Amino acid sequence: MRCRPLGAALVAANPQRILWATNWPHPDSARVPGRRPTDLAPLFPTDDGRVFDLLPTWVPEASVRRTILVENRRGFTAFELS
Repeated sequence: MRCRPLGAALVAANPQRILWATNWPHPDSARVPGRRPTDLAPLFPTDDGRVFDLLPTWVPEASVRRTILVENRRGFTAFELS
């Protein structure tokens, strides 16, 4: 929950400019002795469902969540959202 204050501040500032996204498959970018920058790193285990389930704690208003999850994506995708 360390990122909750940052998320709340971003949403409060301008929810129309926020998109929900992920960096799946979550590459592990930790520095490891012997790992070169060009080596493929193992994936970092992240439960995207658990992270997504936190969204209502960061954005309590359903209408604002819909803006972030649906409305703001219009124009960024090649398919029509209904």
